[in-house]
Amino acid sequence: ADGPYGSDEAPTPLETFADVRRALARTLRRLEKGSIGRADGQVLINGYGTLANLIRDSTSDDVIERLERVEAKQSAGAEARPH
Repeated sequence: ADGPYGSDEAPTPLETFADVRRALARTLRRLEKGSIGRADGQVLINGYGTLANLIRDSTSDDVIERLERVEAKQSAGAEARPH
């Protein structure tokens, strides 16, 4: 039996936000065509939404950490300068 990806489709790697967005779009198209069931589609859409949020949150955390490092370097440099 065909799974949610169909018999000729390989699963998309879900490593980036763009990967998840493509998988979500593909799932929505398959739902519109009726090639996957509503229950399977809902499970996939919910899972993709969760993955997208996790990727977005981890990206935000990385940006915050980098900004904090830059801020710390700037503060250390300002303290090292004579007044």
